[in-house]
Amino acid sequence: DPIVEYDTCAPVVGVDLVINSTVSCSGVTIDVSSLNVTGNGWFNLSNVTLITGDNVIMESGRFTIVDSHSTIWQNGNWTINGEVNITNSTVRMNGTEDGFVGINVTPSGWLVVNESSNITNGDLGAAEYFFVVNSGSNFSMEGSYVSEAGWNSSTNCRGLEINTTIDSFRNNVLNYNYYGLYLYSDDNEIYDSVFSYNLNDGIYLQSSNDNIFDNVTINYNGDDGIALYYSTDNSFTNVETSY
Repeated sequence: DPIVEYDTCAPVVGVDLVINSTVSCSGVTIDVSSLNVTGNGWFNLSNVTLITGDNVIMESGRFTIVDSHSTIWQNGNWTINGEVNITNSTVRMNGTEDGFVGINVTPSGWLVVNESSNITNGDLGAAEYFFVVNSGSNFSMEGSYVSEAGWNSSTNCRGLEINTTIDSFRNNVLNYNYYGLYLYSDDNEIYDSVFSYNLNDGIYLQSSNDNIFDNVTINYNGDDGIALYYSTDNSFTNVETSY
């Protein structure tokens, strides 16, 4: 049976780690087979390297990481049912083939990405990951980067796919994905962001209405800069495009 340790900043390498209370760690490396933050847990990390397989944040659980560009190495899926805050940190989705790992923000989840955080793939540059934000969840991203997400045009394979109304989206760069941003939701406001060098479209709206895009740069994407499918009443101002 797997070895399980609880509520520690210094688990034995390779165990399954469960966080069931408030645990704050700084300046350490944590290398585990899996991580589970329960509904009673808050895992609060600063200047930490975290290496984990499947990572599940349960509903009402909290995970925060700050000033950790030494990186989260995510060797399994990250399922966010609770609250995750990534601040000035790097996440490497370290799969071995396309779609083997990814980020799933479930309807009860809340993901905040800010302050020069970077989400990208891992050691194998050809292995892309999924990044799905489901309807009913909360999502915001400010001053941060997403790259190498998505690998084809199928649902949940496209890149950053957002099915909920975004809380805040400003000053971001989404380059070198399959799609830069794929929206299914209404009433989003996208400001001061870049969507370039993506393999397919920079921005794709599917049944996505009443959105505002202002001061966005959409350059050198493989197909269209902006594509709309059954989407109406969208506003685009101060848009820079090149082909």
